[in-house]
Amino acid sequence: MLSENQLVLLISPKGKRYIHKLSEKTEIQTHDGVILVSSIEEAGFGGYAHTHLGKAYLVLCPTVHDLINNIRRQTQIMYPKEIGYLLLKMGIGPGSRVVESGTGSGGLTTALAWYVGDTGKVYTYERREEFYNLAKKNLKNVGLEHRVVQTHKSIEFGFDHTDCDALFLDVRTPWEYLHHIPKALKIGAMCGFLLPTCNQVSDLLRALEDGPFDDFEVTEILIRHYKTVPDRLRPEDRMIAHTGFLVFARYMVNKIARVDKKNRYEREASASYNERSQNDDLQSDIVQDNNSHDTNTYNERSQNDGSCELNSCSDNSHENNSCESIPCTDGSCSDNSCAVAPVSYTSADGENHAATCETATCETAPREINTSETNTCETGTCPLSKSNEPEK
Repeated sequence: MLSENQLVLLISPKGKRYIHKLSEKTEIQTHDGVILVSSIEEAGFGGYAHTHLGKAYLVLCPTVHDLINNIRRQTQIMYPKEIGYLLLKMGIGPGSRVVESGTGSGGLTTALAWYVGDTGKVYTYERREEFYNLAKKNLKNVGLEHRVVQTHKSIEFGFDHTDCDALFLDVRTPWEYLHHIPKALKIGAMCGFLLPTCNQVSDLLRALEDGPFDDFEVTEILIRHYKTVPDRLRPEDRMIAHTGFLVFARYMVNKIARVDKKNRYEREASASYNERSQNDDLQSDIVQDNNSHDTNTYNERSQNDGSCELNSCSDNSHENNSCESIPCTDGSCSDNSCAVAPVSYTSADGENHAATCETATCETAPREINTSETNTCETGTCPLSKSNEPEK
């Protein structure tokens, strides 16, 4: 049997979730009809309460996860994926005294109040009045207002509470308030921060290094749900990815450990840089070797096809055949070139005759000789001409 002022979670046939507090009201309005409070009390946790239209609503006890997801909000709240890790990392539990700044809609405040129990306390600061009032209402709706001390002020001039076990700042420029933290915390206590961008995290880390803090950590938490269908199990089409960076540190008076750790990071960074430099040099050598191999291959191909290094005319494309070194077609030259190219001619009876250059009197010589044509050179007389045709 449920008691008065009990929080209940009602789940509709379509899976929608509603949190209500059982009070003096006798009925609860839904889209599927009216549910009598008496029927909810009779059903109990795990049972079904029916509307006047016959729709069955499952009655459950809400978890803190349900409370956070169902609070009224005017600001972006922290997601349970960050809150869960934060609670463990900062050691929040029954009896803890926690300072929070940036109350907002009260999502994190609700979780902190739930876990500190009746023996602990949450001291939360909010400078904007509308958020202060909204968080106060949300805490009252879930029955946790007695565990929270709300303060409507900016932390620009420090915190009112001292000797606390943990502190969390959800503000835009937390590095501007680090000097107030030592007064609020015990030595060795955990500090936490939530920031949305990388450059904010970098600014905070620099400020933490210059202050009495140690044991830094930067974390980003992603969560991906899966479709709960056994025969086609796969990830959901959408996921909760980046919502913010969590930064943690300890308030420490002794900086020796921090300095040693910083020196270790610097040594690791230097070693990493040297390794990258060696890899770059090795890659450069490989590129040079490849270029050299390509050049050698090109030269080898050039020698094999007998082309001239200057003004290649192996295809006899030049009218005056003007190569300093013309490839021999029969390969008779040891260096694969002749000062004057050997020629061949066809006699009047149609027979082909091979000929070689007896004397290099032509600077440029035709590739072929036909006895029916006059064969002259621009300079000198060709050793093979019509007058030099061998007797039949």
